[in-house]
Amino acid sequence: MTDERSEPTALIAQRMRRALSEALWDPAGDIAAAVEVLAAMVEGVCGRSTTADEDLHILFESEPLSSAYLFCASLQKSLSLDYLRQHPDVRETSPAEHLEHIRPYLPQFHQRQQEVLQLIDAEFPQQI
Repeated sequence: MTDERSEPTALIAQRMRRALSEALWDPAGDIAAAVEVLAAMVEGVCGRSTTADEDLHILFESEPLSSAYLFCASLQKSLSLDYLRQHPDVRETSPAEHLEHIRPYLPQFHQRQQEVLQLIDAEFPQQI
């Protein structure tokens, strides 16, 4: 990339790569631990520095960055008990029930995490 957005884009890609690659968890392991790691990953990808309009514009110019952002934004909703409780038929869901509700989706979350990380690595190779 040679335009004036290349440096901000590379920094966003680097931050997202770090969040995705440092989020180590086992989809068959402790679900509460997995949710904690995934929540931190979501914050790293979608968090504070990606909320500015300029950053969002940069994100959606890149297929890998927008894929990572949209994956984590949807994951954030999936992990949110408050979001789940907005639905009338599940308002009384306990935190333990919510974790059990999430359990079957963990393998897909893990697979998608790896896929978006590969997309970022392909478009933004790491400098060694």
